[in-house]
Amino acid sequence: MTAFRSFYRRHDRHRMILILFVFGFFLLGVVLGYGYDRSDGGSLPFFTILRSLLFYNGDLAADPAYINNLAKLSEEENDDEQRLNAWEVTYDPDAAPVFYGEFGGDAGVVSAMGSALTRVSKTKSVALDELTPKETKVLIYCTHTAESFADGKADSEGRGQILGVAHHLADVLGEEYGIGAVVSDTVHDSPDWYKSYANSKKTCEAMLAQYPEASLIIDLHRDSGLKKADTTITAEGKNAATLLLIVGSNARLDHPNWEKNWQTARALGAVMDEVEPRLLRGIRVQKGRYNQHLSEKCVLLEVGTELNTLAEAEYGVELGAKAIAAYLR
Repeated sequence: MTAFRSFYRRHDRHRMILILFVFGFFLLGVVLGYGYDRSDGGSLPFFTILRSLLFYNGDLAADPAYINNLAKLSEEENDDEQRLNAWEVTYDPDAAPVFYGEFGGDAGVVSAMGSALTRVSKTKSVALDELTPKETKVLIYCTHTAESFADGKADSEGRGQILGVAHHLADVLGEEYGIGAVVSDTVHDSPDWYKSYANSKKTCEAMLAQYPEASLIIDLHRDSGLKKADTTITAEGKNAATLLLIVGSNARLDHPNWEKNWQTARALGAVMDEVEPRLLRGIRVQKGRYNQHLSEKCVLLEVGTELNTLAEAEYGVELGAKAIAAYLR
């Protein structure tokens, strides 16, 4: 017994030194990990790794606090420069977790993937393996900018509800389908309505110069002179304004390739029929050129009539966005 006590006392100091060393190393790791979590380095938080190792055998996806925290942080991600529209995490126990995010901001829509995952509370600090801007695929402008619906009118600067519908279409394309779209807010029909197409021609040319990769150029209008029953459908319990595609021709002005625009409209219309057979009222070829000579990808899209409401028009372009996304893909 005496020999055991002597041995214990002889090694007690060494054991205490070892314990203190391990504890100090652990404490240092906690401090450094906490500091790194708060930095702009962008990686998995130290506490998250530690918790997964201690309680979930290293399986991050099994830690509900981790997944829930991602959701909470992603909802909070919203600054002036970019916002996280959608995110997804996949986990393979034999590999690093992979983060997929889609960010929207002034520069357009950006997708990102990374295996250095993730602290999505600040998108700038997420370490990413790949950062690829999505092309701007859809350009939208309104030749008759003052057009509005039954429950609204143009403002003092001549911007009507049709512009809000244009932005709604662009938002749905970006947020729901990941398709980059831009809208011009330029007023074309004020003060001289008869100069509308001459003015919008300049806008269309400028947009095409800035976004030459665009796959579809939409001049968005609101129709008129029709019964509301002829321009309204009910889909999934909600009223939607129907759509009409207009194609210009060479009847009045030089437009030798107008049939290629017609092909674009027919292809888009066929997809609309698949999405909702009653959505598209038709594809109409008319005598005007409507600036469609500027690109073979131009269409004029009429949304409802002056008797439809703004909500009906917005729901109509939501259905249209689904078709546009399918057409572009």
